[in-house]
Amino acid sequence: MQRGSFIQLYEVFISTETSTYSFGMTRIKARFFSPLIGVLMSFCVGGALFFSASAAHAVGTLDQQFTGSVNTYTYIENGSPKGQTFTAGITGALDAFTIQLRKQGSPGVLNGAIYAESNGLPAGNPLATTTVAESAVSSSAIVTVSFDFTTPVSVAAGTTYVFVVTAPNATTTYPSTPPFTPTYDNYIMYFGNPGAEPAGTHSLYMGSGSPWLIFNQSFLFATYVTPPAQPSSSATPSTSSSPSNSTATVPATVEASLASTGNKSHSGEEIVLLGAVLLIAGGITWNISRAHTRRKISR
Repeated sequence: MQRGSFIQLYEVFISTETSTYSFGMTRIKARFFSPLIGVLMSFCVGGALFFSASAAHAVGTLDQQFTGSVNTYTYIENGSPKGQTFTAGITGALDAFTIQLRKQGSPGVLNGAIYAESNGLPAGNPLATTTVAESAVSSSAIVTVSFDFTTPVSVAAGTTYVFVVTAPNATTTYPSTPPFTPTYDNYIMYFGNPGAEPAGTHSLYMGSGSPWLIFNQSFLFATYVTPPAQPSSSATPSTSSSPSNSTATVPATVEASLASTGNKSHSGEEIVLLGAVLLIAGGITWNISRAHTRRKISR
């Protein structure tokens, strides 16, 4: 139901309430029901808008992942993009790619893109792009940063793709005078233990003006894919197991922050925001309804 429909429904309630006055509604009933109807309608409108907006940002099912202890790291700076190959285990729409990052100084925005893969390298134009704000990355701890694609990428199980991340404003500045202490305004991206990554994956490095270089070691990452909707059927469901390459083996030292194992849900911040919106809407509607009631009673 659209927002306009809720407003029309509210107007029907008010209209019905007005006709009830003509049949002898008492002042006590008027003071009770008018605000109550207003509050109920504000909750309906606020809830509908919240979940409609949330649906637009829904993230799919965990597909590929490489999690565990940090082994080493590299910098993401202007002129030095980094890449990560992955092979889709689920056919569908890839709508999120996560990596483990920490920032130093004020490195600016991050750009993420998905490419087709050829000979282990990104090929052609990006299939999808997105941007992550600097504020999404901590300077004091390694955090999971999600690159959410508003226009998801269609991926096919068994096909390899490349995720590329750049930081166009990130730099490391080296002074020309003692004590020659550099100033870092960049991102640190982390590798996992070599040999534990999903089969066939590797990371990529590009220096300023140099071609892509392949490293046989992978970054800590995860991909999320929404499978296509399946038509309903009365046939007996298949009991076959999921594809063996749908997820990577997770080492025993998995960090809690990296152990995503399913669909992403609404965050606590979203729930708090919804509650605040509903309370404000309810209060405003309550006062409007009381004023509406007073005008009717005074006639």
